[in-house]
Amino acid sequence: MTFEEVWDNIQKHEGEIFSTKTGIKFSYLIKNERIYIVGYEKTKHFKKEDLEKIINNPELNDAQWNKKIYASYYACAILSDKRIGAR
Repeated sequence: MTFEEVWDNIQKHEGEIFSTKTGIKFSYLIKNERIYIVGYEKTKHFKKEDLEKIINNPELNDAQWNKKIYASYYACAILSDKRIGAR
């Protein structure tokens, strides 16, 4: 699956409920190619280009994501979800 296909899926599922590995429920909204985590007391977001870097480097494991992207556990939850199809 190409990154653009993954990005299309991310856009299609905006506003739906996702879960982190630890069971934290969240949703997200997209604005100006940034994904904002909804329902978190502080602003958490990451960029489309950050996700693209992760997708284009499949050898990265979840622990390495922490060095590449802010709020990586949310990015991991989104990219790992079967609705998105990235992993």
